[in-house]
Amino acid sequence: MDEVLQSHTVYSNVSKGVLAKNSDLGKAFGHDDHTKICLEVKGKYLLYLCNLFFIIMIGLLLLLLLIDIGERGASSGWEREGFSVV
Repeated sequence: MDEVLQSHTVYSNVSKGVLAKNSDLGKAFGHDDHTKICLEVKGKYLLYLCNLFFIIMIGLLLLLLLIDIGERGASSGWEREGFSVV
């Protein structure tokens, strides 16, 4: 974990160096163990990034599929009344 996190401390204001109160941590996370909280936040952040990456990849695949369909239609000269692929 030390390779990823530079600190095992939870701050309420990092720029001012104000540590989070144990009572606030208890309310938010159900405990006040700073290391456990850092691991929980890191895990949720990584899950968020994985989901975001997945959504982007699905969008890119859909875009490539639509481009391919458009190119195939345009190259075959496929046209129908009221609709043409350019």
